Amino acid sequence: MGVTYHRARARRIAEESVRKEAATKNRPADLINIALEKAVGTGPELPPFST
Repeated sequence: MGVTYHRARARRIAEESVRKEAATKNRPADLINIALEKAVGTGPELPPFST
């Protein structure tokens, strides 16, 4: 399917989003969720898994 993972890009996106949101949020769980959402949201979408 040609899906690749770019670790450095994912880390950069996560770091930028956490730094931006840390000004208004202070709960680590919120910051982690935001970082994951941004990193996954900018990457390729995987096909659904069906059994």
